[in-house]
Amino acid sequence: MAAQSQPIILCNEAQQGALRVLSAFPSVSALPMRFTPAKQGPRSIRLCQVILALCLCSGCGNTTETVTPRGPAQSLPAGELSSVGDMLSGPTFNGSPRPPADTMRAFKQFEEPGLQLHEVEFADAIALLIAQIDTSRFAPTLITGSNNTLGISARQALARENMVLVVGSSFVSELRSLSPVGLLQFEGRQLSELQPHGYTRILGIRETALGVVASRDFHRGMFDSAIQVGPGIVERGELDISTADLDRLKYFRTFVATCGDRVLVGASQIPMHLYHLGEQLLAFTSRIGMQCDEVVNLAGDREAVLALGSGGRIAYLGHPETGKAALLGFRRRTP
Repeated sequence: MAAQSQPIILCNEAQQGALRVLSAFPSVSALPMRFTPAKQGPRSIRLCQVILALCLCSGCGNTTETVTPRGPAQSLPAGELSSVGDMLSGPTFNGSPRPPADTMRAFKQFEEPGLQLHEVEFADAIALLIAQIDTSRFAPTLITGSNNTLGISARQALARENMVLVVGSSFVSELRSLSPVGLLQFEGRQLSELQPHGYTRILGIRETALGVVASRDFHRGMFDSAIQVGPGIVERGELDISTADLDRLKYFRTFVATCGDRVLVGASQIPMHLYHLGEQLLAFTSRIGMQCDEVVNLAGDREAVLALGSGGRIAYLGHPETGKAALLGFRRRTP
């Protein structure tokens, strides 16, 4: 078969020189073209300009650089999928948000004795999705991705670690990072050191019981596993966030509340100030007759995730397959 002729690109000397330099890059060298110093017409000048612009905009390489999003997230992915097989709702999983009422209905499918789902309305929306957990039926567990360079995702934790619910995540140095900020202790091993400033609480597990202490009061023998979190939203049953928080940006939130033999974990379905989150949680617990001594803030914004699973299916709010440095999970206690 005869060789195909290359299209002729008519460029002036300066444009030819630039293109020859750029031809060292894969995306340009793959272009079938040859240069000629022939007289240019308007179309050929325009073609050279387009090629140069495309090269400069694309970086003229075959690698894709991940751009870190700026500013708070305005939506989170939500939906249902299979925890072991193919996705059940591909379009939603691929980053699309879901109406809060639909997300709540998806989560309600997983209610069982000792695990109840609640919603709290705020700002004309179902703002908070809350799971009430009976710790006599479900044991808290800290899950880390320390032995995996990809971290641990919510979907993996539910499928492989036999969890019923996971929430998180721990704080990290930057978006999608697996480098924890502040204390991360797993089964007695300290994986990351205590941060003296900023994160004021330690959320810890000892003999399958969950507790919260001030970071200044923590010592290594206090818990088997622990993560540094904060700020504290409620302390000793009282709101621990000032109105100064209202001058800060709003974010999607995840949180944990210790309430005697029960625990509340949840996520906001809209960006919220911590002040309003604390107010709404105190009003909610008062309505259902619960007293929670501590409520702590976990990582939020694009790091936020809440997921429930059973029977090979999961419902999620936040990205279920992004690796995390650590997640808090709950699994059924064996008789």
